[in-house]
Amino acid sequence: MSIGTKFFSSTTLILAIIAVFVFFYYPKQYKEIVLNTLELQVQSIAESVALGVAIGRESNNFKKIKEALTWVQQDPNVAFIVVYDHSGDPYASYNPSNYSIAGAKLNTKKRVSQTNELLSVVVPVSINNHDYGDLMVGYSLISLNNIISKNRLVTLFVCLGILVLGMGLSLVISKKITRPLLRLTKTAHEISEGHMYVRTDIDSNDEIGDLAKAMQVMLEKNEKAMHEIQGINIQLERAHNKALKSSQAKSEFLSRMSHELRTPMNAVLGFAQLLQMDSEGSQSIQDTRVRMILKAGNHLLDLIKDILDLAQIESGKTSLTMESVDLHSIFSEVMVLVSPLAEKRNITIDFGFYLNSRLAVFADRIRLKQVLFNLLSNAIKFNKDKGACEISATKIEAKNSQPARVLIRVKDTGICIPKGKMKLLYLPFERLHTDNNEVEGTGIGLSITKKFVEIMGGTISMESVVGQGTCFTIGFLEGVPKEPEEEISVQQLRLITEGKLHSKEFKLLHIDDNPDNLELVDQILSTVPNIEVISAPRAERGIELARDHKPDLILMDINLPGMDGITAMKYLKKTEDTKDIPIFAISAFAMESDIDKAMEAGFDSYITKPIQVIPFLKKIMEFLGLEDNSTEMIRRSVEGG
Repeated sequence: MSIGTKFFSSTTLILAIIAVFVFFYYPKQYKEIVLNTLELQVQSIAESVALGVAIGRESNNFKKIKEALTWVQQDPNVAFIVVYDHSGDPYASYNPSNYSIAGAKLNTKKRVSQTNELLSVVVPVSINNHDYGDLMVGYSLISLNNIISKNRLVTLFVCLGILVLGMGLSLVISKKITRPLLRLTKTAHEISEGHMYVRTDIDSNDEIGDLAKAMQVMLEKNEKAMHEIQGINIQLERAHNKALKSSQAKSEFLSRMSHELRTPMNAVLGFAQLLQMDSEGSQSIQDTRVRMILKAGNHLLDLIKDILDLAQIESGKTSLTMESVDLHSIFSEVMVLVSPLAEKRNITIDFGFYLNSRLAVFADRIRLKQVLFNLLSNAIKFNKDKGACEISATKIEAKNSQPARVLIRVKDTGICIPKGKMKLLYLPFERLHTDNNEVEGTGIGLSITKKFVEIMGGTISMESVVGQGTCFTIGFLEGVPKEPEEEISVQQLRLITEGKLHSKEFKLLHIDDNPDNLELVDQILSTVPNIEVISAPRAERGIELARDHKPDLILMDINLPGMDGITAMKYLKKTEDTKDIPIFAISAFAMESDIDKAMEAGFDSYITKPIQVIPFLKKIMEFLGLEDNSTEMIRRSVEGG
């Protein structure tokens, strides 16, 4: 309730209590006072009459007795007078109202009695020590009750009048008190809704006036502060817009740079891989040159990937899928990736412990895999020939309400990091071992590794001892281990033998405006029997070929002249003849935002350029339902490393 309502209610309640008290107390007190006075009056009448009766009895003059009895007729409220002898029988009476007193016996023990309509008083009839019986006077209370009822009614009206008058006065006072408070409340609400330029219009010298003046001072200070804040906000908004435009331009530049670099590299690396496959096992000059092309191209591709990862992290656009990641399975995947690197330098990797390990960490699976690969590949690159590296994991139990954590350590026996260069360890493009020119690398790996670990809520540290090697330690919150799944080892992968292809013929439609890319995909797929490749340089021509040939799969470049690849894909998905044909995007746009945009648009899968021949072939053949162990080309590629 409001203050005014509380004041009015409390005042009304107090007045009501007073009125009820007066209404019930005053008439009752008035009645008691009147009855006490009347009792004395009736007793006086009775004693006067008794004296007259006693004089008559003493002189045996019954005329005087009669005169004494009729003397009270001047008081109309005397209902009757009865004189009783010693045995209690009446022998004289005065009864002008014909009150029923016949046969009445006198109760001498009760000298005064009262009913609703009658007051009875008993006095002795005696004179000169002679007792002649008792006299009882009955006095009617009807007139008195009428007077008391009128008095009660008057009291009721007086109480109601006081209550109504008090309520009205209380209402006036409450409004006078609460009106300025309501104005202050309204002003406060306007301030809370953002209207900072309001004013108070209360002019009084009481406490409310002091409060209004204090609020006015506060509003004036707020108004001044708002002007200052508005100026700062304008500057911040300009700076934000400038930074946003710069960030957008940076992202667009990186995406475009990636696309422009990947497009020619697609042809370079793709044809180099095909040449390498044709010259597998030879020591020819052509083979050496091809390997150099692949080495340089792959290094450039790694640099592009690392730059894009670093740019996404710095722009805060890295998306994470945090979950419980089983270390057993993630170590198996990383082992497959780093084993070929270790074999080239005869580096021993100790993965033994993980076979019996059932630990899990809370992280993003893809990013954790990238972190472990970066650390292990560095442990191999910067190790000594025939050296060793080890990966291990230990659980740190929960203490002092802190959650349990898992520490993963990657140790090597290679080159230690000088103390003077420790501060440069995680800076981009800082290659600490510049004296070892044979070691490949972009100089961004550790910077990305540290940033990925930190955005996943983990920690990273490093120890390096001269003559012993380096140890990197990363820590994450403990996750929930999953049930072990059957995994394919490197040895099983290398046991791939020839199989049998399905006898079904397949048609693939490849749409790309770059002739080199069309030729590359055509030559890659020409190594697989029963696959016919149809090519189109534009989306419009590709749609016509899709309608005519109904291919089993469409490979669609996104950055096409005229109708772009996304528009063409949506058109094919809506057309009745082609809506069921799966469409893979194949593009040099490799940023996560580009891939997500394409998949959300409706593509069935996404392949980035430059094309990695073996993974590309496996993906296509698995999708078509072919047995990928049936091609001699894949078998030779795996065996050749």
